[in-house]
Amino acid sequence: MCNKTKILIAEDNLCERKIISDFLSNLNKIYDIDFASNGEETIARISSKRYDLLILDFVMENKDGLEVLDFINKNSLKNSLKIIVISAIGKTEIIKKAFEKGADYYLKKSFNFEHLKNIINDLLDKNIDENLETENFIIKKLGIPINLFGFKYICQVLKIIKNKNISISEAYRAVAKSSGTSSECVEINIRNAIKHAHKIQNNYYIKIFGESAKLKKPKNSVFLYTLANYPEFI
Repeated sequence: MCNKTKILIAEDNLCERKIISDFLSNLNKIYDIDFASNGEETIARISSKRYDLLILDFVMENKDGLEVLDFINKNSLKNSLKIIVISAIGKTEIIKKAFEKGADYYLKKSFNFEHLKNIINDLLDKNIDENLETENFIIKKLGIPINLFGFKYICQVLKIIKNKNISISEAYRAVAKSSGTSSECVEINIRNAIKHAHKIQNNYYIKIFGESAKLKKPKNSVFLYTLANYPEFI
């Protein structure tokens, strides 16, 4: 007997909860879906039951998404729990805080449901394909987790700027189009992946980006162009 994947949808809008639930129910997957209509209810549910995935609305009554993430961190409930934050808010500082507090993905409303499906499949896939192409190998050596979406986006952008004479922003648009998401989403997730590499600062990271990288995290464009022109990558 297969264990059902347990998903909690924390969304204060009843209509949106139903739309997301109906979509998940039609994916021919074995999902056990629960609901929470506010922050306090979300906290109560994740305190009493282990979930594989939390789809977390940012703006809710009785504690917002950041307060829920704070509770998860304070009580060491993250473990294998994957968290997708969904929100109409697109401010960079809010998105940054969500990632810092443990979000695995930040999805702006109104989102593409095909993209949501791909996100869920990637986050819950316990058998990620780790075939090491050149891009994957280098990014892994930098200490960036393969399950981060930024990992995948970095690899895709590197392939594009390596083979085509186009700008980073054009590469973002190309990756966004193929992934059914936005350029902003690609940029944000790449930034989050770079943050992981900068936090670890292993020998390979310093070798590529130099001693100055110890003090200041490289911008997305510097990070990507440096890797694209690194001898081991070429």
